[in-house]
Amino acid sequence: MLRVGGDGNCLFRALVQSAHLVQSALLCPTLWRWVLRDASDVRAHRSSCADKAAMSAAEETAAAAALRREVVAEMQCQRGTLQFFVTSPWDSYVAAMAQSGCWGGKGW
Repeated sequence: MLRVGGDGNCLFRALVQSAHLVQSALLCPTLWRWVLRDASDVRAHRSSCADKAAMSAAEETAAAAALRREVVAEMQCQRGTLQFFVTSPWDSYVAAMAQSGCWGGKGW
């Protein structure tokens, strides 16, 4: 389990860390076995792929911000489909979601 910052960007941080972990696992067989939980020695992944197991805090912050921008852009494109799932006024909700620190489920 990886810790992510709890600053209102945690949904996006968790998603980018998870994607990074999966990508790293595909590149590192030892880590892949650990992710699948069938490795007999979990310590093996630490020694062979420790540098790939998690993003740095700076990488996580930048990637989470980029993902937030992409999600907000996609929400704007899909307004006709998504607006029915948001209880807040749509434009206000999307504007809030574009701001760093706005919780991913706020207003739903």
